[in-house]
Amino acid sequence: MSNVADRVRAYRKRRNDGLVCITIEIPEVELAEGLYGCCFLKRSEIDDREAIRAATERFVRMLCT
Repeated sequence: MSNVADRVRAYRKRRNDGLVCITIEIPEVELAEGLYGCCFLKRSEIDDREAIRAATERFVRMLCT
């Protein structure tokens, strides 16, 4: 899963409630347009690559179960 997190594209959108919505795109997944998901991070984590990586890995793990 770590190499998936390396290839992910994350788009950030700030919200008023103190969370940041991260839209995750995993282009290599065998779907027509890739795979998209969404997760939330705290504003303090928005520029933290490791926090984005952990969120991505949780998202991928959820898909695989």
